[in-house]
Amino acid sequence: MSGLLEEVGEVAHGGQPTPSWEQYYHIETRVRQIEHRLELFSTAERRIEAISGDLAQIKIQVEAHHQHVTEVKQLLEDIKELLQVYENARGTVTILAALGGLLKWVAGVGAACVVLWVWLKTGIKS
Repeated sequence: MSGLLEEVGEVAHGGQPTPSWEQYYHIETRVRQIEHRLELFSTAERRIEAISGDLAQIKIQVEAHHQHVTEVKQLLEDIKELLQVYENARGTVTILAALGGLLKWVAGVGAACVVLWVWLKTGIKS
């Protein structure tokens, strides 16, 4: 402290020498620089707090989006299962339609055979 303060003949109450104007100016300059840095740090801290708030909101949105994507993926899986069931049912319906057409022809031919057989057995003459 003796390097910063030099005695100019005046002594303060505590017995310490008062600083010269040059030293006082140097101290004031350093104090202003420190205050400026503190102001910069405060500004940076406010910006960081604002950014962290934004990040928290983004995190909430990402979680909601992730949940939505999971629901959509589940919906797609359900749709794939329904399409598979539809394809299976479509094949079954095609087979049943073919069997129905075959049954119609077999029934027609069978009915004709029965009528012919009854006609031959009963001897119905026209």
